[in-house]
Amino acid sequence: MTTEPRKMNTLVVLLVWLLLSALVAFVGWQIHATLLTVTAAWLSSDLPRPLGWATWTLAPISRASILVLGSAWLIGVLWLERDLGLYPLPGAFWRRVGKLLGWLVGAVVICWVIVLLVAL
Repeated sequence: MTTEPRKMNTLVVLLVWLLLSALVAFVGWQIHATLLTVTAAWLSSDLPRPLGWATWTLAPISRASILVLGSAWLIGVLWLERDLGLYPLPGAFWRRVGKLLGWLVGAVVICWVIVLLVAL
């Protein structure tokens, strides 16, 4: 009988971890898109840029960005698993999940604001 709530807690933590991992991937994708948008706007403007930079430099920037953000995602997912396991259910765990969701939503909003400002 005592293993049932423990299994349910483990299942809840796993599902929350999967949801947050997917949201972290979405945030990484938004950061990638924002970086490309800002770089493309910079390259098409009259602002000074490094010698030899043209629109073809977007491809290497995209590849490097995916490599760095993908590595950060993997490290973040592993950290997230450890971090969520530190907080007992229900009180502290859900407060921590709320804080993490706030950070993730804030990052997406910042990316969208930057893209909107560049588009003006």
